[in-house]
Amino acid sequence: MSGWDGDSWTPWQALRIENEQDPTLRESNLILFPAPVSSLRFRGNTRDIALHPIRVSKEPAHYTLVSTARNSVKPKILSRRDWGADESLLYVTDGEVEDPPVEERGNGNGNGKGEETPENRIRDCEDAQINYPEEFKVTRTVSEGPGGKRLRWPQQYAKDVKLLVVHHTAIAIGGDERPPVERIRALYQFHAENRGWGDIGYHYLIDEEGQIYQGRAGGDTVVGGHAYCNNIGTIGVAMLGNFDVEQPTQEQIKALQWLLDDLARTYDIDLQKKATFHGKQLQPIVGHRALVMTDCPGYYVSEAFGQIRTNAAAGDLSAAVRFPQLKKTKAKAKIATTVRRVKEKVTRRTAAILRKINRAGRLSDRVPKAPVGENIQRKRSKPARSLRPSSRQTESTDTIRIRLTRKDNHLASCADASLKTLESLYRGALECILVDNLPAIINEVSLEEYMAGLAEEPDSELFEKQRAFAIAARTYAAFYTDPKNRKFPGKPYDGSDDPAIFQAYGGIAFEEQNPRWVEAVGETEGQILAKNGAIIKAPYFSADDGRTRSPAEAGWVDFPFPEIFSSKPDPWCEGTALRGHGVGMSGCGAEGQALEGKTAEEILKYYYPGTAIIDR
Repeated sequence: MSGWDGDSWTPWQALRIENEQDPTLRESNLILFPAPVSSLRFRGNTRDIALHPIRVSKEPAHYTLVSTARNSVKPKILSRRDWGADESLLYVTDGEVEDPPVEERGNGNGNGKGEETPENRIRDCEDAQINYPEEFKVTRTVSEGPGGKRLRWPQQYAKDVKLLVVHHTAIAIGGDERPPVERIRALYQFHAENRGWGDIGYHYLIDEEGQIYQGRAGGDTVVGGHAYCNNIGTIGVAMLGNFDVEQPTQEQIKALQWLLDDLARTYDIDLQKKATFHGKQLQPIVGHRALVMTDCPGYYVSEAFGQIRTNAAAGDLSAAVRFPQLKKTKAKAKIATTVRRVKEKVTRRTAAILRKINRAGRLSDRVPKAPVGENIQRKRSKPARSLRPSSRQTESTDTIRIRLTRKDNHLASCADASLKTLESLYRGALECILVDNLPAIINEVSLEEYMAGLAEEPDSELFEKQRAFAIAARTYAAFYTDPKNRKFPGKPYDGSDDPAIFQAYGGIAFEEQNPRWVEAVGETEGQILAKNGAIIKAPYFSADDGRTRSPAEAGWVDFPFPEIFSSKPDPWCEGTALRGHGVGMSGCGAEGQALEGKTAEEILKYYYPGTAIIDR
């Protein structure tokens, strides 16, 4: 679509179905022109288009005092009256039938119009309401305003708030010289009238200057319309911009951090603890993509989300964040008939401050004790760069000892080992000892720090696949830290960095090059697979030819809980060759299910039936 501004046609802008908040609607994304236009032109194959023009006032916002979040000054939040919200949009006009709240839409007949993701989303919503009915209850519903006028979207109120959800508006603002308040008004009209919601979906909005605006009317605990099926018990905060293609300003980030801290205080949310929401353990501050299959809040914010969450939790509200400098690339692999999907691959070393590992440096303060007479040289690496205080005490079961075979195979003696160099490559404690009369380098590190450097699911993979493998890989490693389950009996280490016999371990270099993997590790921190309370041995592999193998087929005898690993259909892998032992979860199957919209928990449930995800 392009518009005539009186002098020339504007650049073409794409129209696409926007279904992030509600998958049952067929409204396009909001198109904003930099100046008023008198005519529109279209190109493409679709002719069935109904135009909904939006006109907004150019009147500036009115207020007596305003400040942004700069220099930790308490920001002024512009009320709806301040920024000029047209309150008449809240009410039903003569002959109009009000729409039900978003949380109730699409939950009966599943009219997803053939869209794969909307259908999955509707089905998941139905399941959530059946499995967690208490979380969908509201304390009251207000259907009328002053004078008995009917609200187009009745205002519901949640009994509590568990999550603060961050969004972007997905409308690029770079080069748009109009005042931000005009974009706020346009978005309000788009949500209220064009989408039929009778109000804006977000509770708060933040413009590029760091100004905060009140969004949804109704006051504290009012239910918004920002995250389909996840509206009750959450507060939605949106930053103006499309952060797949542009970075937010530091003023926006500082205002966001201040607002998240203020909302946490208002709703008594402990930012140091995870919240249980629809059966999942989640951080109390999440991006939209943590709840729904979407790119929101965009690439740049998602990559820096760990920093934002940490700054808010630590009260460091004026802290700036660093964004990745490279753009996303498209992955070439596709699964069968699934639609193309953008994968993001970070190819430069980015700051490791995305780490959300719940450790506090002191994990590295203990130098391991080697067998008497075998310790030749030992150094202690720098403490882990944790971002928030630990909520748990460190115990010996939280550590793992890994033999760095790729480092020690070339040693003539421990005296040849440059531990000074190695300590910049690995977290935790390093020691050079003799194993079978040969020098060996052992890295003793916390299990979570080890997981962050586990080089098995790089950022070229889908995030839900990464989360699934993080839980399975942690389970496998944790299984062998139990003295009853020694992988290398009689040896002074639990595992090896050789993937042929244990797991691929890359240390700091891998974690810094793959911040999304580190985020997946952080979001699943401490989670393992267990059956009847006992940790399982959780094998996984690359690919199969359409079905997984049982332990017996792989030649494994006395395998614990063999019923879990019976052969299963793996249709996402059809057409490929068996690569690996074939037992447990396949990489191609996990990817195929992630492309279909499955969560990590659903993927694991398929490959490891009868198990539960528990905290270690």
